[in-house]
Amino acid sequence: EINQLSSPSTSAIASSENELISSDDDDEFEISYKLIVKTVEGSSLLAKWFKESVSAINEFLSSIHDKIVMLTKDDTLVSTDYSIAFKTQREAGASTQLADVQDFIKFKAESIKLAEKNTNVKIYITIVKSTQIKQKNLINIICY
Repeated sequence: EINQLSSPSTSAIASSENELISSDDDDEFEISYKLIVKTVEGSSLLAKWFKESVSAINEFLSSIHDKIVMLTKDDTLVSTDYSIAFKTQREAGASTQLADVQDFIKFKAESIKLAEKNTNVKIYITIVKSTQIKQKNLINIICY
């Protein structure tokens, strides 16, 4: 089971975010990762390897979202329907959440170090909201 670490408070992020974004956000880096999607029912879809160049968290999260939609064949998914966490192939213990700029900067630094050591990164997607629930809610809204 993958445990997620809570991300830093938004006030802590806000205080250092401007410095970090200006120095790190424009540097593009190449990442090779294994994307693993766990459904609401608890089953995992077949994992898939991806390789891409990214520079900003929004670009990367958008790319991951597109891949999740492709793998699940569910175009109704939105970013609040799942959580994203990462960890190295050989790392034991909890994975780290990938949700904001601070997480992305840490992810980027670790990914660059790991690429030099030929160690792979795994990105875990845990879907927390079912499409069936969304469809049921939509039906309830339409019926009222």
